[in-house]
Amino acid sequence: MRTLKPKQATGAKDVHVPVPFEKLPDDAYVRQAQLVRGYQSKKAKKAKKPKEAKEPQPVVLPFSASTLWRLVGDGSFPKPIKFSERVTAWRVGDVRRWLAEQEAMTA
Repeated sequence: MRTLKPKQATGAKDVHVPVPFEKLPDDAYVRQAQLVRGYQSKKAKKAKKPKEAKEPQPVVLPFSASTLWRLVGDGSFPKPIKFSERVTAWRVGDVRRWLAEQEAMTA
């Protein structure tokens, strides 16, 4: 039987660096925050320390979260998959197909 050694504390925090949308496979999933720019909380707006202020994340869609949900509701945008009560995500391939359709309509 193999025993695992406990991780040693390095003092550094684990940092999650999101993979850019372009590099994700079509069968990956993305959440709302990766698709559209969210609202900035009052706390982040008033933050005096740079540590408290979040850097804006690059986004895929050029509209707000409320527009995203309106498009999902009227069937214009792919429906997300509900993994749990608080986790909803879209397949990257579905979003890419939707973007390609939008480009084709404007070309």
